[in-house]
Amino acid sequence: MLSGNAVVNESTLTGESIPQMKGALHDLEDRSLDLENRDKIHVLFSGTTLMQHQEGAGPMPTPDDGMLCYVLRTGFRSSQGTLMRMVEFSTEKVSGDKK
Repeated sequence: MLSGNAVVNESTLTGESIPQMKGALHDLEDRSLDLENRDKIHVLFSGTTLMQHQEGAGPMPTPDDGMLCYVLRTGFRSSQGTLMRMVEFSTEKVSGDKK
């Protein structure tokens, strides 16, 4: 998130029933994002439910005074895609003609 604040339900990914607060990334240092630890509170994941959002000042205005986000990953590279790939490729094929 580049501007705004949000409350999201991540229970589909984490199993945790308590909504999480997310905020904009303000320190735009020249560094890699640490999505597992330091910067996790600035990232919205696909498959989660946005319960509430609030506008915020950011690098550019949004057309509807909402949040401004930057897409980091899509498809199988996203958190939900990784989970789906794990489920899909971890199951064995079942057929009725094995003896």
